[in-house]
Amino acid sequence: MATTLLLLALIGTDLKLDRGDGILLFSALLLYLGYLFIHRKVMPRSEAALLRLIRFDEAPGTVPRNGLVLLMALILIVISAHLLINAASASAKGFGVSEWAIGVTIVAAGTSAPEFATALVDVLKGSYGLSAGAVIGSDIYNLLGVLGLAGMLHPVGVDAIARTSLGAISAMVLIVFLFMWSGWRVSRTEGFILLAIALTRWGLDFAARTP
Repeated sequence: MATTLLLLALIGTDLKLDRGDGILLFSALLLYLGYLFIHRKVMPRSEAALLRLIRFDEAPGTVPRNGLVLLMALILIVISAHLLINAASASAKGFGVSEWAIGVTIVAAGTSAPEFATALVDVLKGSYGLSAGAVIGSDIYNLLGVLGLAGMLHPVGVDAIARTSLGAISAMVLIVFLFMWSGWRVSRTEGFILLAIALTRWGLDFAARTP
């Protein structure tokens, strides 16, 4: 919530992400990581040893083999996302959709495809906390780290509709926070509501930016 409001204040005022904004965002990410490190929960040795045994039983194999599989999976994720983004962007431009609409919808979905796949696997394995944490953590890294680094390397100008999109993001984060805060879980009904809001926002972005 703090991150989205910070972005709304920085970018919404002048529609620019300059080096000063980038430094501020990236510094906020470092402070956040420092906070997580200081307040991390240390697992008891007995529990940690049991967890290692469980994970070893689930994923047997040597360290080099598992490392190679991990590397190949990462390469395939990058290639797949690249192909998806290029194909979707070319198709959208063929229908006369603006670059902003492409960026906040199709390209955003393409770059989120690996996160969706990872979260889906976590859910199927019953690792619900890992699934939600990975998605939220990725958003924080993207907003603070990626945008911060981009702003530090080169000032970025954005479309005026960015104010509306940033406001929508802030509202959606607030809704997610309220859903998760109610019993620290997201029900199926709440999941459908979030999906409906996302699809509605997609439709509005396309309608607003179509020539």
